[in-house]
Amino acid sequence: MDIKSIREILDTLTPKKLSETPAAELIYFLISLLESMYLLLVECHEKILTLQDIINQQKGENGRPKISKKEKKSSKQVKDYSTLDITKDENKPRLGRQKRKEEIIIHDTFVQKVNKSILPHDAVFKGLVETTHQDIKISLYNVKLLCEKWWSPSESRTYIAERPPGYKGEFGPGLKALIIGLKAIGNMSEPKIHSLISYFGIQISDSTISRIITDDNEKFHKEASDIKEAGIESSVYTQSDTTGANVCGEQWNTHIFCNEFFTAFKTVPHRDRITFIKLISGENECKCLFNDETFALINKMQVPQKWISTLQNSLNNLILDFEELKQRLGEVFGSEKYKAYKDRVMESAMIAYYQTQTKFPIIQVLLTDDASFYDYITSYHALCWVHEIRHYKKLMPKTPIFQQITQDFLGKLSKFYKSLKEYKKNPTADEYLNIENEFENLFSTTTGYLDLDDRIKKTYRKKEQLLTVLDFPQVPLHNNDAELGARARVRYRDVSLHTITLAGTKAVDSYLTIVYSAIKLGVNPYKHITDMITNNSSWISLAQRIRWKSQSLCIGDNSNLIKSEDAQLTPTTALP
Repeated sequence: MDIKSIREILDTLTPKKLSETPAAELIYFLISLLESMYLLLVECHEKILTLQDIINQQKGENGRPKISKKEKKSSKQVKDYSTLDITKDENKPRLGRQKRKEEIIIHDTFVQKVNKSILPHDAVFKGLVETTHQDIKISLYNVKLLCEKWWSPSESRTYIAERPPGYKGEFGPGLKALIIGLKAIGNMSEPKIHSLISYFGIQISDSTISRIITDDNEKFHKEASDIKEAGIESSVYTQSDTTGANVCGEQWNTHIFCNEFFTAFKTVPHRDRITFIKLISGENECKCLFNDETFALINKMQVPQKWISTLQNSLNNLILDFEELKQRLGEVFGSEKYKAYKDRVMESAMIAYYQTQTKFPIIQVLLTDDASFYDYITSYHALCWVHEIRHYKKLMPKTPIFQQITQDFLGKLSKFYKSLKEYKKNPTADEYLNIENEFENLFSTTTGYLDLDDRIKKTYRKKEQLLTVLDFPQVPLHNNDAELGARARVRYRDVSLHTITLAGTKAVDSYLTIVYSAIKLGVNPYKHITDMITNNSSWISLAQRIRWKSQSLCIGDNSNLIKSEDAQLTPTTALP
């Protein structure tokens, strides 16, 4: 039987016809087997072509022509993994040209007169035609400071007047703010910044620009740290994601933390649970606590019971420093053995301490993708629905019946996602139960398509994390906000490639944290940076603005659905 005949048979099969057939289960199994054989055939065919290329190259001949990425992307066979058709808001109005939020401030007015020589003898003056033009000036502005100098013979000491804030070194605060703004807001490389400001007559070297960006900026680092602390404290949930970063020629990871009030960045060498716990513990010394919760978590992480008993006898009710615990675990497990068990014990003890400490705000609901190192850290762990739906979009059935089954299921999944969005707008106890029942019905079905059924079972096992939104309607259904933060870091990497020093890495994190948090709070990031450099008396830290805004919106009460319905909260201080 040729391929064409097989295709014609498969085209006649539909889920409706198979439901009326006694051998439906067997037919589904055979079609699934055909799907698996097809994928294996494609894999073997690609390997054969690769081996043929190697043989031809050994013979001095050419292999297959290399197809550019542009041509590959234009191919109709490229699979579209976008979830927009399921997650988009159909009621959201299309964005056209936006109206100006504020009236344009006029700084100068000119009257343009007509050349009267071109006017006819009967021309009559009818008034003025008004037009408004937005413009900007960038000009050189050098300042000479004359600081008083006094001498005290009795003390044998000289007194010199202090320079105004921002005038340390040979460059003024306006230029420093411009350089930092071009780097952090405009994402310009340092050579391009040097080229731009040199055209205006500024005499400055590339190394000086680098020092302005990286050195003497503890105030920015403290502002970034305060933003993260206030942001986590301001809301019941925090989102997180990671992306790669090149530091000193090595591959590091940038962790992003955010919610509706802030976005914070922190670049570190590792991407694991221990690192993440250290980051959400702020600048405090990270310690390890051994109590009942610790050993319950160790058991959940599948450490053998014999080791748990040993640890209970030697470490119960102790609080240890990180390095001290490493030494004690070496005595229990041996210095070179059981590294995985040591890490799990250390993670459990760190989580137990984090959940009981009071120096830094504790995240109640953590929203992430399904990376395993996020598990167990917080009381509630919500998962991103967009990531979950994307797994279904990646299914690529080749037979018509399985293609139809997949499309039918995606339609049901889209309807369920819309019901979640409606619930967030108006959460009620009845709708709570309805969505739970819908989830049970949708993700306990058997379709006959083995790959799809396997994916449905995996989703069902994540029920608690995916339905966290039922208890906390303010938590988003997706992790897009954190991914936008990751994209900002990637765009920075596209321009600057990598950071050479640790000071530069820390500066990038601090500036990006300030800029993207300011944007969320409706603050001009360039003006905020300028005010920080000049120590403007009207400057208000973004951390304080976050606290004001969270109070004014009555968010941050860390309540679940039932409590939020019963609580009588009123806004306090309004945001100035």
